[in-house]
Amino acid sequence: MKLKKITAVISATAVLACSGCFSSSIVSAESGSSPDAYYNLSSYSIKRSFLTETSDGYMRVYVPDKEKDNNIRIEYFDKSFNLTSKKSIPRELEYWGGFFEGKDNYFTIEGTANKDEIDSNEVIRVNKYDKSWNKLGTAKITGEKGFGAQVRYPFDYGCCEVTELNGNLYIGMGHQGYVDESVGQGHQGLLLLVVDESTMTGKVADCDLWHSFSQYLTNDGSSIYLLEESEGSEKSILTKYNPADLPADYFDSQDEATILEYGGERTSAWAVKTYASCNGITISDNNVLTLGTSIDQSKYGNDYTYNIYLGVTPKNSVKTESTELKWITNIPSSSENSFYGNGVSDAEITKINDNRFMISWSQMDEINYYDEKLSDYDDPLSGNKLHYIFIDGNGNKLTNEYTVDAAFSDCRPIYNGSEVVFYASDDNTVDFYTINASTGDFNKKVCKGSGDLLGDINGDGSIDSKDAVLVLKSYAESLVSGEDTFYSAGDVNGDKKVDSKDAVIILKYYAATLTGFSGDISEFI
Repeated sequence: MKLKKITAVISATAVLACSGCFSSSIVSAESGSSPDAYYNLSSYSIKRSFLTETSDGYMRVYVPDKEKDNNIRIEYFDKSFNLTSKKSIPRELEYWGGFFEGKDNYFTIEGTANKDEIDSNEVIRVNKYDKSWNKLGTAKITGEKGFGAQVRYPFDYGCCEVTELNGNLYIGMGHQGYVDESVGQGHQGLLLLVVDESTMTGKVADCDLWHSFSQYLTNDGSSIYLLEESEGSEKSILTKYNPADLPADYFDSQDEATILEYGGERTSAWAVKTYASCNGITISDNNVLTLGTSIDQSKYGNDYTYNIYLGVTPKNSVKTESTELKWITNIPSSSENSFYGNGVSDAEITKINDNRFMISWSQMDEINYYDEKLSDYDDPLSGNKLHYIFIDGNGNKLTNEYTVDAAFSDCRPIYNGSEVVFYASDDNTVDFYTINASTGDFNKKVCKGSGDLLGDINGDGSIDSKDAVLVLKSYAESLVSGEDTFYSAGDVNGDKKVDSKDAVIILKYYAATLTGFSGDISEFI
């Protein structure tokens, strides 16, 4: 394990921020009751980190990579983010889809490949649990014959997003169909499922093979709304469904609105890079609000800077001509084509009420995922920058932009009645963030995770000579490179660097444990 370097952070991005709005609480979780630190700083279409509110606090759900841990991990916290208990339930299939909290139940969604291309094979499994995680039922969903309904791989290049209406779950995802011999692989597209919660039976509600690279769902109590990054349609597209009309025939006419048109030119069956994303959907009093990021598509091929766009579409008129496109950020364009691009990296929209919403995001030049560039030694995640702003139900800005020392993560923010809450974690630390939904005030609680045992460099749960060797190896590398190294578990004496002094302390502690010592390593500092 290579130890991580510590470097100062200087942000060159100018923002409008409210002064005097921010506070923080650096509080380590009590010894023996630490949350599991599991890296969730990279946000992907398939979510693996979740936070929900319970009657007496919060529940955290996270899903490690299957090759590392074959369980769904669950932790409970009180309202002050003190860990109260942990549990886990086993994963069942090879592909993770998502977790959803319904009105009365929890649901997990998993999938499996259908390489034999048999229509009757199970491809999606939806498990139903009560709020104590007792399993109540399972829906096993197969693909179907017909264009778009055949499934070779579920969750392929797309999301797995859920909305609940009138006792049904509506699940939107990407999928890959059966192999097309003319191109040597299956085509990718939309798969929309409907699952009856009482009978736990499910079926395909809509589908295509039209390169649908993200799918976000919501409802207004009567209609279902789907936002897609539809590369095949060359646009971000909003579709309104009447549940009574589902399953939909492929050629059925749905209410539809173009949110953002893409540039580029199709010259083959392969996908054309959109330089855009879809990131979320929600409902205001009168409108459907659709969030995404994009370059200036009029400069396609010459602009690589992403900004946040917001589509505002009346619920009673889901049409292109009724939709207003608004830009939330205005980061200057750049012709530099870096691997990831420039500007906004990820974005989320969180509903406060029918006329107030929070948009949060991160920017690419401020992300410090792989170098722990610390502005606050006690909080390894504080080298990142989190931006947020509040808007009304018509997409108008209500506040200036806030910027705080925090990390955007895979965990979607939730609203608890007064605050927006989410968490971020690296391999050693779990940060809980709260943002006052009225004032914008920011607060955080930093918990040293159970993966951050002081002196346990290799993370095997013990402190021994192997850890001392890793410290010495890293120290030797730093002498050659001329750069200090830092790793929180290795800085045993707390001098903000990892060197031979720390290795000596580790070896003294290890030697003592061989003769029966059972105390803490701090006694040797």
